[in-house]
Amino acid sequence: MEMLCRDRYGSFPLSVFKVWSCTMCYSYLFRDSMELRADMPKPQLVAINGSRYPPGTVFYPDIQNTTIARAVCNSLDDFNCGRWTSCCRRAVECCEEQNHDPPPSFEEDEYCPRTWDGFGCFKDTRRSGVAVINCPTYIEHSNPAADATKICTENATWFRDPASKQEWTDYTNCVLMQNFMTLYKVGVACNAISLILLLPSCVIFMAFRQLRVQHRIQLHTCLFASFIFTNGVMICWDSLVYKDRLEKPLEESVMHINTVGCRILYTASRYAWTCNFVWMFLEAFHLYRLIVHAFKVPKSLKLYFIGGWVSPLIPVVSYAIIRGVRKDGSCWVHHAGGFEWLIYTPNLLCIMANFFFLGSILWILLTQLQSHPNEPSSYRRALKATFILVPLFGIQLVLVIYRPPQDWTGSFGYEILVKVVSNTQGAIVALIFCFLNGEVHSNIGGVIPMTMKRGPLRADIVASNSMSTQCTTDVARTHQVRNGGGSLTDNKANYIALSTIDKDTPNGMYNRK
Repeated sequence: MEMLCRDRYGSFPLSVFKVWSCTMCYSYLFRDSMELRADMPKPQLVAINGSRYPPGTVFYPDIQNTTIARAVCNSLDDFNCGRWTSCCRRAVECCEEQNHDPPPSFEEDEYCPRTWDGFGCFKDTRRSGVAVINCPTYIEHSNPAADATKICTENATWFRDPASKQEWTDYTNCVLMQNFMTLYKVGVACNAISLILLLPSCVIFMAFRQLRVQHRIQLHTCLFASFIFTNGVMICWDSLVYKDRLEKPLEESVMHINTVGCRILYTASRYAWTCNFVWMFLEAFHLYRLIVHAFKVPKSLKLYFIGGWVSPLIPVVSYAIIRGVRKDGSCWVHHAGGFEWLIYTPNLLCIMANFFFLGSILWILLTQLQSHPNEPSSYRRALKATFILVPLFGIQLVLVIYRPPQDWTGSFGYEILVKVVSNTQGAIVALIFCFLNGEVHSNIGGVIPMTMKRGPLRADIVASNSMSTQCTTDVARTHQVRNGGGSLTDNKANYIALSTIDKDTPNGMYNRK
């Protein structure tokens, strides 16, 4: 005799239940927003106008029939296909559990029967009790660490919704929209803070000729520009697409409509992030090259500019073409499987290379840099270099490379960490390499009227010779050590600008070397 399986609408033979439950999974998950519709009360899906299938085409969605399952998945992207198939498989597992689990030890009128409710599987539950399951991962925006509950009434029947008169389960705790809104606010705030600091930094770098002619400052400016581009694009994405999806029903959201502008904005965000990684790599490579090939400074940075702005187009354009050919929906935000490595690979290679460059630079600082009696030890200099170069090289991003399982209790805190670490990098490097940079202070101080230079403020400016200037001066001195001496000021194209504030100059005047 064929097994009977119960759901909220009654008990069905296994062969019927498999088709019925898959039909309902499709209907519950996508709410008539896809190319197929559940033809209630029949256990079938029907193609509508605009579908890739002729209107009226009928499918009986049995997950164990690979041909039918593939045909249904063709109406979905890979992400949603995975959600739907997971729901169908869980329904079949629930049916098997209903038939294989031993019967309850109490009387039939003392409990609510085991059942499949369309999303979850519930065991026999005593009357006036509450059945609890973990929130299914295939529910959109679900938090698997939260619980869904189903009430068994005093009459030993499952609670019914007063409006629909159907058995009802409380899944409201599974999707905490407030958490997603918090992530939106944190992301926009971090991006805005970075923009507020990055924009004036670029203006300062370009306003003073002594700064803008240096290769180091030109590279910093390009890196800052890539951060500005990324922060701006992410604010647009979060405000126009992400927030829209949180506030509107699925079928009305920009993400579901999958507009051309939405896909262009998503592609721009992938390009911006890739530019960030490449420019961080170029910063690290340039510094490492200067240490290894002392005083052999490149005459031009054209190759750097091409590498920083043009090379990211290769993987990003390839990725966009593939997503377009696949006709992926949802603004391409869902995972594209192996094709994602077109973007991941160059970014990871940049981070790996920067680890090598940082280690090599610190090793040289510790082993080959001669200490002056009045200067900090090599270890202190290495510590300063680490503090400065880690955000410049993007090493801190390794903290957010691995994404823990969704059912981890700290997943929301991790998402906050991702937002902060990723979106405040621009603000940190702007502070270190511009606003706290003694060389920048000396140039700005040169345009301040002399009357403003007298007094306590002047002393503060003199004392602010930055760690970034000191650290990179140490690197310049490393060139000297590795090449057997020579003045640090002999090469005007050196990595470090040497017209910094001299604390020993009488009357607080500048020492223009």
